Amino acid sequence: MPGWPFWAATTEDRIDRALELADLTAGEHFIDLGCGDGRVLLRAAQQRQATVTGVELDADLAATARALLEENGIDGTVVEADFAEAPLDADVVFAYLSPATLQRLSPRLHGLAAGTRVITTGYAVPGWVATATADGCYLYRLPVAMQEVERDHRGWPTAGLLISLRPDHSTLVATKLHHPGGRVDIKVTGALADVAAVRAGADEAEAGAEVVVDLRFDPLPEGTFVGGAVDLGTGAAGASLRVFAVVDPGQPGVWGLNEPGCQDVAAAAGEDRMEPVLAAARQLRPSPTPRWPSWSATSDERVDLAFDLAGLGPGDRLLDVGCGDGRVLLRAAVLRSASVRGIEVDPELAARARELLRDHGVDGLVTEADFTQAPLDADVVFAYLSTATLQRLAPRLAQLPSGTRVVTVEHPVPGWQADACGGGCWLYHLPPRPVVVDRSRRGWASAGLLISIRPESRLLTVAKLHHTGGPVTVAVGEELAGTVGVRPGADVAPAGEEVAVDLQFEPLAEGTLLTGTVFGPDGSVLRIFAAADAGEPGLWGLTEGDCMKVEGAFTERDPTPALEAARAFSAR
Repeated sequence: MPGWPFWAATTEDRIDRALELADLTAGEHFIDLGCGDGRVLLRAAQQRQATVTGVELDADLAATARALLEENGIDGTVVEADFAEAPLDADVVFAYLSPATLQRLSPRLHGLAAGTRVITTGYAVPGWVATATADGCYLYRLPVAMQEVERDHRGWPTAGLLISLRPDHSTLVATKLHHPGGRVDIKVTGALADVAAVRAGADEAEAGAEVVVDLRFDPLPEGTFVGGAVDLGTGAAGASLRVFAVVDPGQPGVWGLNEPGCQDVAAAAGEDRMEPVLAAARQLRPSPTPRWPSWSATSDERVDLAFDLAGLGPGDRLLDVGCGDGRVLLRAAVLRSASVRGIEVDPELAARARELLRDHGVDGLVTEADFTQAPLDADVVFAYLSTATLQRLAPRLAQLPSGTRVVTVEHPVPGWQADACGGGCWLYHLPPRPVVVDRSRRGWASAGLLISIRPESRLLTVAKLHHTGGPVTVAVGEELAGTVGVRPGADVAPAGEEVAVDLQFEPLAEGTLLTGTVFGPDGSVLRIFAAADAGEPGLWGLTEGDCMKVEGAFTERDPTPALEAARAFSAR
């Protein structure tokens, strides 16, 4: 039976990335919580000349860590103790811990001195807003900002989970519960209790608080199926989470299930036909290519127009979210005498942006971070982002002070009414004015899309989904996998919400024809017909009847008449 505490090694590449992100320097005090065999301590001492302390509850691992430091001539300390109680005073605190363990530890970490850096690998600290992230590492500078929690929610985010496990491997799966308030008493039931242990991120919780729950599975042989539930012993509605775990050689994964989905999986398990269920679930996982974020430059003319629309002037604080190589920051500083700051998640682009500002004598700041988490305080926020990315960012932007100006180029913010627009730029004064949505609609805005792509060019376009409510699952079918990537503008949405879905096409050779499907929640399907041709690029919605006509043209490999008719319609 699995349990806590347990230890797993961190790769050297991940350790190096974490130490780099934390900017650990010579002479600083570095603590590793749950230091295991001491490899992180050794690397921090040897490569960064830090003073190192490890905290490890397991006596054998603590002894191994001490021996490793002694063998390498490192004057470090390894304390055999529970890190929930041991002293944590340090410049940098390192933690490779499970999500629930991090949540339990977070109140102690939150009480550390201002300026202390906390760096975690593998998992973020639940409820904390990271200062910067990179390659599975999360940096926090104390005091940290806390994420907003919707306390009206109660129960598990989904009715159940379908989990694919690797054969003969221990597996850790984290889920989340909006607690009804009071004592947190989580238990596993059914056959699940024999192979899985649970750990909640708190013993007591306020009503509506987000409590992280770890599920740790023992190694199981291939072909094993286990069903059960994770219960919250309060008698509250929605207190039971159905869990279906399958040990399968395919790609591992975790998929949320609604109540009908739980019934379907239970029926499939009873009939020993889990393979097609897993195949369908994996089809709903977004293709690993193309990758986000993707970046492209903005023209100087478009940037100037955006600045004019926003009324950017001397002394204004401009924030460019997704600043790329820094050219927008430079233009704002040199031509508008603005104070500039950029946020860029790509390390190479962030470095180029810093270098560009430095070469021109501009005193600006570029933060390497995920702009969905980094601080956004500014007078003017500039964003050249995809539609779905803007939709993801919109709730954070909406929290900025009244009077803040947000200017976007190429794409408007979904769900917001612009105060002014022109030349492919949109201006919003906060608080934003919401667009009225017809929540009675469900499914994709059209039955299909006809898309003309410039040969050998990457294309980013967008579709719209009127969501049925709950988790947003969008993925491409096998015909488009590897060529088309999808990204929805939200992970969870209420019924009737308009969710923007980015479609990013990899470069295609002239004459290439693509047909396929994009799957949405509850089996909704959007047909895709894409042609790489030399004509004017475009995107056209199709009715069900149109889809049948275009499908015939693509089958005969003669899409030209359909594209010409679509372009003629657009020209009217």
